[in-house]
Amino acid sequence: MPEVIENNITGIKVNPADENNLAWAIEKLLLDENLRIKMGENGRELVKKNFYWNDNVEKMISYYHNIINN
Repeated sequence: MPEVIENNITGIKVNPADENNLAWAIEKLLLDENLRIKMGENGRELVKKNFYWNDNVEKMISYYHNIINN
């Protein structure tokens, strides 16, 4: 999910076809509790900031009003 994963901030981007890199990323997260916590906190803040439900509903209503009125 490129909208949510910022490499080394909210997660670790890897090519899923690259088993070695995927294994490295999983191992890195398994061994570093502080990194997991920090990335989780960063991810939660990013989602709260950019994907707030009420804001999205208001945007969708606005889009539909624009479509109907044009």
